[in-house]
Amino acid sequence: MDKKIVKIERNLPETDLPAFLRELADYLENPQSGPPPGTEMFGTELVRAFSLGIRRKYGRISLKLKVQHLLPQPLPDDAQSDPEATAEVTYSGLKKRMKRRLRSIGESISAGRPIPAPQLAAFVADSELMVEYEGYGDEHYARYLGTVRTLADAAARGDTEAIRAAHEAILACMRDCHARND
Repeated sequence: MDKKIVKIERNLPETDLPAFLRELADYLENPQSGPPPGTEMFGTELVRAFSLGIRRKYGRISLKLKVQHLLPQPLPDDAQSDPEATAEVTYSGLKKRMKRRLRSIGESISAGRPIPAPQLAAFVADSELMVEYEGYGDEHYARYLGTVRTLADAAARGDTEAIRAAHEAILACMRDCHARND
């Protein structure tokens, strides 16, 4: 995503600072309320970061506000609804995301709850994407994908024991691959 930076500088009496900060906080909580006076350029785009500098100068307050917005990029026609899936993914970023999703799947299994379908579908899609990366344990990819598909099939059938076994098989496959490739 591209960034847009807006810089706002204001000088105001010291007595007006608390009111300005309250208005700014209200605006951040509820953008429909409108920005504080003199900060109309603040914008309503997605705020990534902002910094606020306050200094006393000659009995007045010098205020500098710097806001960094994220500008949304148009999605390609074939983009999925998952924003993580549309972004360029590094192998390590993909692995971290898969670890979070697998942990969530494991928590569902441990609690005896069904695995949320979107969570499982995202994990399967990430697994299929992961095996496209060469040089990261290619010899384990076929076995790994087989266990992932077994998990998906078991979840579709609602077979609790098969789900548990497939989850354990995925964990075992990961341990084997990581032990040999670390």
